[in-house]
Amino acid sequence: MDKIVNKSLKIDLHIHSEKSSFKDKDIVKNSNINNISTLIKALKFYKINLCAITDHDSFDYKLYSKLKEEEKKNNCIKKVLPGVEFSVTFQRKEKVKPLHVIAIFDDEDDEKVKKIEEILKFNADKKPNYNFNETFSENEFLNILSKIALDTLLIVHQKQTISSTSKPKQNDANSLGEEAFNEFILSEYFEAYEFKNRKNEVFNNLEKQNYKNDALLFITGSDCHEWDVYPRHDSKSVDVEFKHTFIKSLPSLKNIVPTTFIIFSSIFVSYNL
Repeated sequence: MDKIVNKSLKIDLHIHSEKSSFKDKDIVKNSNINNISTLIKALKFYKINLCAITDHDSFDYKLYSKLKEEEKKNNCIKKVLPGVEFSVTFQRKEKVKPLHVIAIFDDEDDEKVKKIEEILKFNADKKPNYNFNETFSENEFLNILSKIALDTLLIVHQKQTISSTSKPKQNDANSLGEEAFNEFILSEYFEAYEFKNRKNEVFNNLEKQNYKNDALLFITGSDCHEWDVYPRHDSKSVDVEFKHTFIKSLPSLKNIVPTTFIIFSSIFVSYNL
């Protein structure tokens, strides 16, 4: 692997597959290993360099491995990382809210990556082994990460702009209130906050000025469920034009996190990197 960053990586760390069908039903029925060429074609068309399939509270090792074969080919896909989108209930004082947390794992120990699927195996009802209202409690979530025992990048949903005065969206980080939101940022609980709507970008950039040392970092994710229409969510969605995130990094987990983790979307043109 190269040791010098020559150009930015175009990334998408939020893609779903048929493994999420217990929650997303028929919308993901064609997003499976038999149709992996559809996703690969789309990723190549949009020149994606680093990506992850992050299904709801589950992991498909065979699908991950199949997509990862693209790393060995002479195309734009330089790195495929294992990932999961967790449904986690957080409690802060009187507020109890479920948040969606994307966990991106290091891929260097493939034996540990294989075990993710077993750790998150479904129960007899073919659903995740939730322990709190169709979610994992925060303690159980941390316990699962401990069992997986891989370096992890955590990204939490923040679909609605932080500065909005309207009711926070369900599963957004700031739905727990300002005090909890500041706790997440200042304790570096999450490395980044995911948004999708371009209309929110300017407001989010203004908000991040209230935090020092780039403590509040944003990332975009397609949240694509139907590979045929990537990067849209699905064929019926009315998504605004989606802009992928670029990072100035080598294509590996250890290089895209902590101190060198700089995230910006393709319309952030003012950064001097």
